[in-house]
Amino acid sequence: MLQTCYSYQLFKYCDTMRVTIWISLCFLIVLGVVQSNDLELDGEAFSRNLIKHLFTNEWMPRYVELGKPNVLVSPFSLKAILMTILDGASGESLMELARVLGFEKYPLSIDDFSQGYNRRADDSFKSGARLHSANKIFISNTNPPNPNYVEKVRNWYKTETQTVNFAESKRTENLINQWVEQQTNHRITRLVTDSDFDRSTTSILASTLYFSGRWHGGSFSRVANTFYLFGDVGVNKTMLYDYREARYKRSKKLSADILELTFDGEDDVSMLFFLPNQRNGLAALQKAIAKQSDVLWSIKLPKSQQMAVVIPEFNIESSLNLRELLSKMGVKRIFEPNAQLDRISPGVHIENVLQKLYINVTADGVEAAAASGLRFHHHE
Repeated sequence: MLQTCYSYQLFKYCDTMRVTIWISLCFLIVLGVVQSNDLELDGEAFSRNLIKHLFTNEWMPRYVELGKPNVLVSPFSLKAILMTILDGASGESLMELARVLGFEKYPLSIDDFSQGYNRRADDSFKSGARLHSANKIFISNTNPPNPNYVEKVRNWYKTETQTVNFAESKRTENLINQWVEQQTNHRITRLVTDSDFDRSTTSILASTLYFSGRWHGGSFSRVANTFYLFGDVGVNKTMLYDYREARYKRSKKLSADILELTFDGEDDVSMLFFLPNQRNGLAALQKAIAKQSDVLWSIKLPKSQQMAVVIPEFNIESSLNLRELLSKMGVKRIFEPNAQLDRISPGVHIENVLQKLYINVTADGVEAAAASGLRFHHHE
């Protein structure tokens, strides 16, 4: 009976890691690693804003009409590349980025930002689960960005660099995609195509995120059952079944049941499933989340207990251009010819912001990956 809108978010509080994978039927959202400190580097403000606009603007229904009922988004991967351009922005572009990223007290020392950012989790779980993130900037050999900017992102954001010839489009496409594939354990194989850049490209920024974890309590049994897509529309689907320890509550605010499952060896890693009380209640759940997205950060579940658990087995991939969504959130100037990104390179602006994602939920556990990329375009 589970339809699915999945959400995946990783939290870090001081020296502890909190990972939550949100599932709420038929639309999938993968969120990232976040840290909590005075600068709001926890990313909650950015993620709340992203969720609100994702569920409320006209973009989501149009995406579904195109025959793509599952939507995946990674706020962490997206935020990583936006933070990387933050220090190269000025004027209105800087203010828009700072506001949307949640840095209301900007300007502060860039060292403060980088220190918080670099405390992100990276292969830091005790056992069983794995988390890996990486950034890389591919630099034009004929029209490179400001060397000072490149040095800053290399040092402050642990960003690798590589010089490429964008005129050799096919070769450069392969170089970028091979790096993305390596960082995501071969789950995302093609972030860019050779049509995404040309001689006017000064650089391409890429950010990746990879997670894998095995279920606490062992593997589920696989059983055939009916999976309901919308209302009474049902399809035959492999479901995962087990009688195991889990946390559960019924949320009156969201009119949905909430189930939490944990991962092997990780007390701070969990997956949340949201099931609307009504079989056709997905739209109402989305509206409720959009209106009160803060509730996702304040869910308090009772102690775990033994119960029968049935969830769908699924494997989903998604590809998005997030330029329109970012504009709805308030990031507009960086896409205009007068983008005020001169500290990166005079006369550049950003073309598109691409994101590809992957998630696989099986009887043994969960594997997820995200890759984001943006292009700096030089205009005359």
